[in-house]
Amino acid sequence: MIGYIREYFRELVFIAAFVLLVAGWFFLKRLPGWVRSALAANWPWTDGRIETTNVKAFGEQALAELGYSYLVGGTRYSGYYSQQFADEQQAWDYVRGLQGRSVVVRHKRGNPEVSALRAGDQESYLDFKGGSLLSMIWTAFFATVRELYSPQRPRNGGDLH
Repeated sequence: MIGYIREYFRELVFIAAFVLLVAGWFFLKRLPGWVRSALAANWPWTDGRIETTNVKAFGEQALAELGYSYLVGGTRYSGYYSQQFADEQQAWDYVRGLQGRSVVVRHKRGNPEVSALRAGDQESYLDFKGGSLLSMIWTAFFATVRELYSPQRPRNGGDLH
């Protein structure tokens, strides 16, 4: 009986370690985007436009990709934004009708090639549609904090979704 419990415990520890490893991988993969978005809060902003939309399916999930362009000092720059969805149809629903729409783009002062789209700068554009309840609660929490501590935020005039 003790041997059975030890074997069960080993399997449980292995499964927990695997889950933590996968969660850690997803966290590390998203960390650069989160850091860039946080740093971009103080970058200057300009109007941009969504030039391309695409969806890439992988396994049971999909990645919605938006290509955008913007002008700084008369020079055109471009960037990409992507968001993961639970299935391909949710990703297609997200990108449908976004091509050609206006967005607010943050760019790094002194290096306008570095840019970011931030959810707080858009009307309803970068919502966590298709995300989990926890994602939506987390987003609402940060939107409230941002609202309380941001004296002025640029707002895009159009509703994008």
